[in-house]
Amino acid sequence: MSGTNIFSDSITAFGVQCDIVLPGIEPEPAKELMQLIKNVVSQIELSVSNKEMIAEILQVNNTEKDEWIEPSDEFWDLLTICFDFYQMSNGALDISFAPLFDAWKSGKSLSDENISEIEKSCGFDKVELDDEKKRFRFLEKDMKLDFALFQKAYVLDILKQELLRNEVESCIISFEEDEVLALGQHPGGDDWPLGVRNIEIPDDFIHVFLVNNKFVVTAGTYCVNWEKGASECRLVLSPETGRPVTRKKTVSVMAESALLAAFVANSWLILPENDKEIIADQLSNVEIFEAEYLSNDLKTKHTIIEEKQDNDE
Repeated sequence: MSGTNIFSDSITAFGVQCDIVLPGIEPEPAKELMQLIKNVVSQIELSVSNKEMIAEILQVNNTEKDEWIEPSDEFWDLLTICFDFYQMSNGALDISFAPLFDAWKSGKSLSDENISEIEKSCGFDKVELDDEKKRFRFLEKDMKLDFALFQKAYVLDILKQELLRNEVESCIISFEEDEVLALGQHPGGDDWPLGVRNIEIPDDFIHVFLVNNKFVVTAGTYCVNWEKGASECRLVLSPETGRPVTRKKTVSVMAESALLAAFVANSWLILPENDKEIIADQLSNVEIFEAEYLSNDLKTKHTIIEEKQDNDE
């Protein structure tokens, strides 16, 4: 292990830091792989990230009602995936609720009447998809999309395939520990140990996933602010009330797909137990760790959904 080359670098993507570690690769090939990673990330950013001033999504969000939009391949791909997640979650995860999120982010207090009025411009049921021509349109005015819940996971799924195509055997790509790809094994020969931090005591870990060729995604109503060294609130809305979720909770998921992990993590954060059970019956080879921070206690739940065997022979 002591003689293993370990190349590491960081980039800024989707408004956060992305750390890349490439063990066992010489500097020049590692630099070429870094350029590949940067190119893939940049292409997706320019399509779906609202952090990019010239991104495609900003043009989409300024489109008038009933005007057909013909998006890029990446945009259409992620849009249709998010529509599947919308259906699987019975409407709880909806990327078209951007107007309501923006209203809460303004810092103003919203009445039930305010929420109802804004919700007239929200809802995937008001987005018409034309699968044959790969285009869509908004059926109400002032509608907007926000891929924030899934855009980094989408990138990681693509990067995994690109790295495997380039015969990379071991790699870590981490978006501030919230979305992580662990490819292959740790240089020591074991699975990668990816820890879930206590958001109130960031140096403490409350769970460790052992990861090989999988992803770990964490969603939460709070997260660690590394500059401040403390936890801070994240805006998560209740699908029932349209109001911010007040409980302090994180959900971390290990899965073979980053997008699936992101879907489960964000769903488990807001859905009632009976809805989770319905979705869990459709899952395979997924590990879930939930942590709820109470006033004087930390409540955790660890769920392993085994890989389903195909009995249809």
